[in-house]
Amino acid sequence: MGKPTSNDLKIQDYEQQLEKQKKSIDQKEQQISEIKNEVNICAKKLKSYEEKPVYGECTPFGDAPGIHKITPDQKDPFDVLCDSATAGPGWTVIQQRINGKEDFYRDWATYRNGFGAFDGDFFLGLEKIHRLTSAQLHELYIHMKGFDGIAKYYRYEQFAIAGEEDQYRLSISGKAGHNAYDELGFHDNQKFSTYDRDNDAWDDGNCATSRATQLLPAEAARPQRALDGSRSRIQRPVKQRPPHATQQLHSTRTETERRKQQQQQQQ
Repeated sequence: MGKPTSNDLKIQDYEQQLEKQKKSIDQKEQQISEIKNEVNICAKKLKSYEEKPVYGECTPFGDAPGIHKITPDQKDPFDVLCDSATAGPGWTVIQQRINGKEDFYRDWATYRNGFGAFDGDFFLGLEKIHRLTSAQLHELYIHMKGFDGIAKYYRYEQFAIAGEEDQYRLSISGKAGHNAYDELGFHDNQKFSTYDRDNDAWDDGNCATSRATQLLPAEAARPQRALDGSRSRIQRPVKQRPPHATQQLHSTRTETERRKQQQQQQQ
């Protein structure tokens, strides 16, 4: 065999370049196929969102209570527990204590984000409650059932908490009905406290550590036009002291729903 000529070398070089180009084209086609698949997935999700709109609170689920996804402010949606059995439809449960399995002696970050599970003890989370109550006016409902089987409740016409920049300050007013002592009204205009973030007005200590609890009662809130259920109350950790009530529910609803139900009762 003779030495390859310059033409042979050129042909060999062209063939190598062609092979590289083919591989590059195959890779680009693979990338295009993956992008098409991602576009199809996004299109299906968009269609699903259009067919199943995400509501801002629990009112639309009055006939279908349970876990639903909502977005009160058009930001990222989150799951909530909607309750229609305790005090009528439309309530969003913000805190619930029913089995004593969850430790409520938690730090600031945990209370901000929320903890627990909807089928047991849980706290929805300060940031989510702030988003709920800042989007529209809410009322608050507290339901507790003692070891003796006697149920106690307290309802406030207006309920809100500020954002984290104001330490989730509580705003509560308007006693709309109750058969229990008002233990929450004392905390109106007070900031939230945990064992690692002392925001209370007590100069000699931290109420969250001295009482082994956090400064937010277990209650339920709903927009003043809708009933959002929530179960919550100021509680000591079960490991340190048993709760005074076997079941606790705190929930909220909108002002609009409250007025709507009042009109229905008057007719």
